[in-house]
Amino acid sequence: MALGALVAAVVAAVGLFAFGRVQWPAFTSSNVTQAVTTVLQVLCIAVAGVAVLMFRARKAERVAKLLSWAGLSGFVTTTLGLPLAATSLYLHGVSVDQQFRTEYLTRLTDSAALQDMTYVDLPPFYPAGWFWIGGRVANLLGMDGWEAFKPYAIGSLAVVAVVALVLWTKLIRRDWAVVAALAVTAVVLAYNSPEAYGAVINLLIPPVLILAWGALDRPGASRFAGAGAILGTGLFLGFAATVYTLYLGFAAFAVTLMAVVAAVLAA
Repeated sequence: MALGALVAAVVAAVGLFAFGRVQWPAFTSSNVTQAVTTVLQVLCIAVAGVAVLMFRARKAERVAKLLSWAGLSGFVTTTLGLPLAATSLYLHGVSVDQQFRTEYLTRLTDSAALQDMTYVDLPPFYPAGWFWIGGRVANLLGMDGWEAFKPYAIGSLAVVAVVALVLWTKLIRRDWAVVAALAVTAVVLAYNSPEAYGAVINLLIPPVLILAWGALDRPGASRFAGAGAILGTGLFLGFAATVYTLYLGFAAFAVTLMAVVAAVLAA
């Protein structure tokens, strides 16, 4: 999982650097930028497709694994990075909710102390996990918070998408896992990418709920069977609590409901 995250981070960094070397026209007013984005998206999906075929043929599975990681993280980087290559800002700029998100990241770039985004003497109103990590990365790289927001948002989505893929491969066949991870990633990018700190949780919810069900529904198993799955689910819920309260509530409710269903089925 750590190696997959590293590959995703490298792909995102290289991709964003390459996109930034070209003076692209604005995405909304240029058929060229839109066409190049589409071509690169198809290329990344093709790379993932090659990985699927290699997994099915059970040939060079280590190479297939690297291709699946690179294809998925490249898809995220291309889908968001190229359309935004003409600007230093993330989706929606600093308007509406992106204003306070940029403010929050800037606050935690200036100081590692947990403080409110606006009022320095108040505790944070929102969970600080995603913003705190981003602030520390920006501080380490010598970047302003607003400047780091776009690359950090895209990079974190690419990394978590690959982490989710690794989790999928532990739950279902590897070829199916690549397809499932790519499908979930595409949906999250389409509907939740402006809220990057929430999107990283949503990328993980589907495989984690399957993991949780595997821990709960074990008829005839020993008492300690599924302990690893239970631990993994608990770690995810703890991580979600530091990032996004609403999605934590949804995931916890879903796990509780599954526990009730599993208990009824076992009765």
